[in-house]
Amino acid sequence: TELLKMLAPFVPHAAEEIFQSNFKECAEQESIHLEKWPEVDLKLIDAKAEQAGELARKIISGIRKYKTANNLALNTEVAGVKVFIENEEESKFFAEISEDVAETMKVEMLVLGKGKPSAEYENGMALEIK
Repeated sequence: TELLKMLAPFVPHAAEEIFQSNFKECAEQESIHLEKWPEVDLKLIDAKAEQAGELARKIISGIRKYKTANNLALNTEVAGVKVFIENEEESKFFAEISEDVAETMKVEMLVLGKGKPSAEYENGMALEIK
């Protein structure tokens, strides 16, 4: 019912119908809109996963920007992308996300670059795309 409670403000009639049909017997209140709002479980928040996700978002954004600037469809395959990351701490997450990013953006070879990139850093990262 927690997900249903969170959906209720956006689809109130549907949420109420589902609530009445399926959860009325075990509910504390007569309406889903009177139920207590779900509470956050801080133990479930993973800062490292958040950082890895943010790095993936930045790389995907950079590749999408390249494809758009070169009038390529977003599902166009790219032969290779070399990613240069300014922050050493952030670069530790590259191995965790590289496969997902490559599949999402249709990149045959996605590698972490070493040394100085030919492109300028933007958002803490530079991309060399073939």
